[in-house]
Amino acid sequence: MVRITYKTMVKRKIRIPEIARLSSKGQIVIPKVIRDALKLEPGMPLAVDVSRGMIIMKPIRSPIEEEDLRVLEEVGKAWNEIEKGEYRRAKVEDFLRELKKW
Repeated sequence: MVRITYKTMVKRKIRIPEIARLSSKGQIVIPKVIRDALKLEPGMPLAVDVSRGMIIMKPIRSPIEEEDLRVLEEVGKAWNEIEKGEYRRAKVEDFLRELKKW
């Protein structure tokens, strides 16, 4: 592993990552410089994923995307219920009526 000093990073204009800490409640404060750069507002939804050992966050700016994520979350919950055997049989008409409520 190659070690590099802070001075060398500054001298070579190497981007220095911001540091955030995970709270006991699983919360992370996004550093202000990043919030400002991405124009993040309090309460703004973020899509969160994991890839190659990294946490990836993406601001959701469109209500359509937010609705899509809500539907995906509901589908995920439904599959979890099915896997646990927590489902009920329904007639096609009843199922379609419930589906329209989504």
